[in-house]
Amino acid sequence: SHPPYAMVFSATDLMLKAVTHDATPIMNTTRFTLTTNTVTNTSVAQQVAAALGKSNTMLLKNHGIVAAGRTVPETVCWSIVLENACKLQLLAESSGVPYSSTEGIEIKTKSKIIFGATAIREYWSYWCRKVDRHFKLN
Repeated sequence: SHPPYAMVFSATDLMLKAVTHDATPIMNTTRFTLTTNTVTNTSVAQQVAAALGKSNTMLLKNHGIVAAGRTVPETVCWSIVLENACKLQLLAESSGVPYSSTEGIEIKTKSKIIFGATAIREYWSYWCRKVDRHFKLN
């Protein structure tokens, strides 16, 4: 997909940090930098898949993201979480003041607590309600 903050973040050399707890499940985000073009053939698609490896998210340089989960709700969650993480880190970077981030074992601990299977289902339900409300209003 092409979420705007992640697209901008992918154009930088910044390393993704867990500025908030939302970023903890995607701290293994990888980067694909071999091209900034659209994936249009099997060879490049295989390179993207290989680069994704066991990660659940990837930044495509100057282009967008890839997210992979065990289910559609989990994949959507990782996409939204990555966009929010990029947005918040770009905001922190632009503040001009030092900021902190979660590191080490706390990343894994927070991720397990905040993004377990039940939480993913609740997030999914919330996003479905938002979509339903949007289309009922329009």
